[in-house]
Amino acid sequence: MTDLHGDALVADAHNDLLMLVARRPKEIWVEYFRDRWIPQLRAGGIDVQVLPVFSPIS
Repeated sequence: MTDLHGDALVADAHNDLLMLVARRPKEIWVEYFRDRWIPQLRAGGIDVQVLPVFSPIS
């Protein structure tokens, strides 16, 4: 299974990740995502992170 994971393109659609970032002060969003989440995603072998966003049409 490890070889399959290493050879595959792995996408994660962890749809509450953006909300975890948004709970922090806006000024640190970039640093928080970079320092907290990118290392974990890389360690987990994630190649693509999908962050769905909903915006109501007004």
